Amino acid sequence: MNSLQLKEVQNILGKNQQEIADLLEISKSAYQKYVYGEREIPRKIEIKAQKLLSKNNSSEKTVFGLNDAIKLIFDNLKEAEKTPFMQMYKETIEQRAIMEERERIYQKMLKSKQQNETQG
Repeated sequence: MNSLQLKEVQNILGKNQQEIADLLEISKSAYQKYVYGEREIPRKIEIKAQKLLSKNNSSEKTVFGLNDAIKLIFDNLKEAEKTPFMQMYKETIEQRAIMEERERIYQKMLKSKQQNETQG
């Protein structure tokens, strides 16, 4: 399993980084390092991710088939050609994390406002 596949598992399950890290029984920072490609994904994390997918009735074949094709293309690029793609991928993941955090804060504020309206 590579970083793209791990991120795809998160997307399919509809979880944010903290939620998927909790399900994998790792810290959020460890999860981020796996997704950003900064650390190799241990086999036990791969197995847990695959089990999460099978519990969710998702097709592992679809996830890994598409990402395997992307990985094959990526692996055939020269190192210098990979750098901009990795940077763009990392920035995209960071932007998504920011958006998820903003959504979480918004939902929390909305809930608080609704509670205040019912009390007042």
